Amino acid sequence: MKITYKYSNEINEGQVIYRKNENSFDFISNKRGDVSILIGYLQLSIDSLTNQLVSVWGLHPFCNWIDEKLSVPQTINGIVELENDYDSGISYREKEFNEWKTYYDNKNGWVCIGDKNVKGVSIMFASDIFVVIDNNNLKSLWIKPNFQ
Repeated sequence: MKITYKYSNEINEGQVIYRKNENSFDFISNKRGDVSILIGYLQLSIDSLTNQLVSVWGLHPFCNWIDEKLSVPQTINGIVELENDYDSGISYREKEFNEWKTYYDNKNGWVCIGDKNVKGVSIMFASDIFVVIDNNNLKSLWIKPNFQ
């Protein structure tokens, strides 16, 4: 999965939540994707017309998270695009369940899925959601949810 990005002042505005009783993330917004890239059971939603990453949602059990102090990378706002053609309504698995570790900092509220120490470009593409990209590869996903 090759990823590119562009700087932009516009991001997908919304609210990311984590429902503890469902062990799942959701993103409340007017903009939704119609294709999913799976990181375990977590879905990165993509708009198939633009190939842009728009949100995150899905099952991601809290019981598997590692409680750890996280150094949150500095981010820039932008558009994240995947350089593949995707069919609407289809999910594509990128990582198996537990292939990437999940870290949670209960002091700052950030969740990091993947490499918490990677150096790369950190692109905020939606409210409180960003990815770290290195050499056009997704290295980590960061989410700061409101817990419900």
